[in-house]
Amino acid sequence: MADPPDESRLRKTLTDALGSDPGELTVSPVAGGASREAWSIESSRGRWFLRRDPPAGEFFLPLELEHRVAAAAAAAGVPVPTPLAIGEAGFLMEH
Repeated sequence: MADPPDESRLRKTLTDALGSDPGELTVSPVAGGASREAWSIESSRGRWFLRRDPPAGEFFLPLELEHRVAAAAAAAGVPVPTPLAIGEAGFLMEH
């Protein structure tokens, strides 16, 4: 697995999604994730899950499309983790 996500980008993404700073973050890799990296993000305010592309590789489905599909599923009432943001940090969702 590559280096952990950039904490300043991750903090900005979370702050924008939550409306306030999430506090001190604990970032841990999650095994699996198929062709993408998976990270668990925790703070005193909650838990989140981040998927991001590794530094190199080709993917069947762009991360932005994965986010849109998950958002549409959530809006339709399908029980999926709520997508929070897509950006430089990756695809961030509730845990």
